[in-house]
Amino acid sequence: MKAQYDHNPLKVEAVGNGSSIYRWNIIEKTTPENDKVWECNEVTIWGEVSRQKVTEAVILAIWGVNAEAKLINDYNAANEGILDISYKQVYIDFVTERKSVKEEILNYFESEGL
Repeated sequence: MKAQYDHNPLKVEAVGNGSSIYRWNIIEKTTPENDKVWECNEVTIWGEVSRQKVTEAVILAIWGVNAEAKLINDYNAANEGILDISYKQVYIDFVTERKSVKEEILNYFESEGL
């Protein structure tokens, strides 16, 4: 989910109803009126915030439930010559991006001592 703020938001912020918001890809921008805004992606985490919960929520928000299974099937079909070889690269790109997301989350939790 995309969000926009008029201030630099925290990466993790308790909402007060038993949930917290985790934000990533926080980017500062300037509007046509010369105002500063911060855009980011965010997900809601219920209960205690943990690296595992955040990782699962972010991956689900980006790719959905069945994306990886479809990409694996396409990758295997490409290996067998059923689909074009380009389907292999799509899966490799997915795994690479997912690794980057996981590393960003891990780095945040380690930097916060969590």
